[in-house]
Amino acid sequence: MAKKGSSDGSIREGTSTAKPLAHFRVLLIEDNEDDAALIRHALIACPGFIWDLDWVDRLEVGLASLAQQSYQVVLLDLSLPDSRGLDGLASLVTKFEDTPIVVVTGMEDEATALDALRKGAQDYVTKERIDS
Repeated sequence: MAKKGSSDGSIREGTSTAKPLAHFRVLLIEDNEDDAALIRHALIACPGFIWDLDWVDRLEVGLASLAQQSYQVVLLDLSLPDSRGLDGLASLVTKFEDTPIVVVTGMEDEATALDALRKGAQDYVTKERIDS
């Protein structure tokens, strides 16, 4: 089930009255509403950027979204109802190898982080780091 912020399916945020530095289209694949809100607020806190955020709560919906439009980055949780661990990352990398994927997870596991990077993730960020 997709979670969306407006009738066109995106949550659009302008973070500054200054001239924006960049405009990003972001796909967030995260099943926890509180974590999605945390990530959304972290993005809002980045001054000088304009971004469009599409939030979905299942890997399957995320894959369908990526098939329909392009994103500058995908933020991927590793604990989804339809995907656990690095399986979701493997699916995304295989089908959308040119789209940067950042793993955003509650697991603070260095071995998993290194494995995610080896398997194609651009970065690995713990939710705890986003909150601080």
